[in-house]
Amino acid sequence: MLRKTLLTLAALLTMTAAHATLTITEAKGWLESAYAKWELADNAKSYNVYVKGGQYTDFTLLDQQLVRNYGTYGRADAVGLKAGTYELKVVPVDDDGNEVETEAAVA
Repeated sequence: MLRKTLLTLAALLTMTAAHATLTITEAKGWLESAYAKWELADNAKSYNVYVKGGQYTDFTLLDQQLVRNYGTYGRADAVGLKAGTYELKVVPVDDDGNEVETEAAVA
């Protein structure tokens, strides 16, 4: 029998850091994965997305192949997760390759 494991995210929907321009619009977990969608930041060239929880005691960077820009929104998927509670942190990256931590959001 297939065992379904639902993941719980530490916080859902639109939790942003102070002065953040990035807004997470959706975050959910299902089976062994979790994802977040966000509104694109005006000056971001790309995004770094981190996962924390379960087997990850600290924020751990997701592979860039799991982070996508669809033109009107961004999405990242964390896969291969054990059952547990997770946070996803989205950090805009500027043209010089620097993370703009002040615009980061966590869900």
